[in-house]
Amino acid sequence: MSLVNSTPYTAPSQYVNAVVSALASRLNIQIDSVYQREAETLSRAKVCYHTGEVDTTGFANDGRKQHEIELRFLVYVPLSGDFELEALDLSTRIERELLLETFNDGKQQDSLRIVSNMPRQFVPEQGFYLRTVTVKQTVRMGGLDDPDRQIIGGILHDIHTDQAY
Repeated sequence: MSLVNSTPYTAPSQYVNAVVSALASRLNIQIDSVYQREAETLSRAKVCYHTGEVDTTGFANDGRKQHEIELRFLVYVPLSGDFELEALDLSTRIERELLLETFNDGKQQDSLRIVSNMPRQFVPEQGFYLRTVTVKQTVRMGGLDDPDRQIIGGILHDIHTDQAY
């Protein structure tokens, strides 16, 4: 199932917003940036995102620039009876929703990879436990405007057999 439309990305932030929005829709929750201006009391599980490492990987075979973008999804749960298991369940649900996702027909990005799903913090004095799901995906920028860079599969089928080579 495709999460994101096939409109070409012109900036990495468009890709990040598309992935976060699609995941929030699938999980039926709100996912905000980890950077909040105000502290808030955690009453139930919460998922935030954080952009990690971005590596410019050069050019794709079709001539477009590409970046390998790392996204981290932080799963905060309040300390209650089974807080560690609640965080584990939600973090693995995020993995299942994103694993090997190409977000459309693969023209804009390669399959998403799960890098890790690790416990990160146990903060009893602030009342939360945190797991982090880290994913990476190679994303191409811009559209396929140059037909000479596209590989089209039926061109060689038009060769007439009476031509000498």
